[in-house]
Amino acid sequence: MESHCEAAGSAPLILETPSEESWLQTQMEDLGVPSAWLPLTDQEEEGIFLWWDGSSPAYENWSSGEPNNMGDEDCTELILWGQWNDIRCDDARAVLCRDPVSPLSPESN
Repeated sequence: MESHCEAAGSAPLILETPSEESWLQTQMEDLGVPSAWLPLTDQEEEGIFLWWDGSSPAYENWSSGEPNNMGDEDCTELILWGQWNDIRCDDARAVLCRDPVSPLSPESN
């Protein structure tokens, strides 16, 4: 996932608020995407989910009974109706990347 986003000049998307998640759901629905990767994993320590950059989530929205690690599920998907599910890391899903932004140039006088 990281390499996919880096190739596009971006980074994986981290959800920090319910409003960000709501906006993303609308985009997924418009594009007909039923689920997408969230760069959240417990591959380092079972049961401790961290974002791709190693930070702890400030916001979580797991589906009821999730994460359940059924079948060695160490990665996370965002489901269209807006809840999270742990899944196997080799499952196929859409990848969510931040919108690439050009660095600001200093003003010249």
